[in-house]
Amino acid sequence: MRSPEDRDAVHALRQDRLFRIYHAPDTPWFVPYDRAHPDDVAPRKPVYVLEGGGGHVLATARLDLRGSHAVVRLVAVAAEAEGRGLGRALMEGLEAEAASLDVRRLCLNAQGAAEGFYRRLGWAPSWWPSHSADPRSIPMTKWVARAEVGERKVRAA
Repeated sequence: MRSPEDRDAVHALRQDRLFRIYHAPDTPWFVPYDRAHPDDVAPRKPVYVLEGGGGHVLATARLDLRGSHAVVRLVAVAAEAEGRGLGRALMEGLEAEAASLDVRRLCLNAQGAAEGFYRRLGWAPSWWPSHSADPRSIPMTKWVARAEVGERKVRAA
């Protein structure tokens, strides 16, 4: 991520929109949020963000590159930005980025409330290696279209 402020904003968004809801301490699926998780700084696992005015982080996701496939992780959109097309823009940008990196297939673990969103973007329920063991999670995949040279809609943070 570009700055400590970017990093803090991404972590706050993830904690608020993902971990507080899906991995809370009072649930059987509790997972403590790790701000120092090695995957957030690992090579071939870039974190992407969409920003609003003043550089405010409104949406984020991580793309774990694994050769010809990649896993989309930790997709989060700020509550005040929902319904404005930012989730779609983020996912379309990640797809374009993946295509430019010769990724052929994208994978993700959708929560039930997000399954319809991903289906509208062309994702389909499908098993993939290392998908989440969380029974609430729906493994989904999407084949990636070839990218046009220079096409890019999101920036790596």
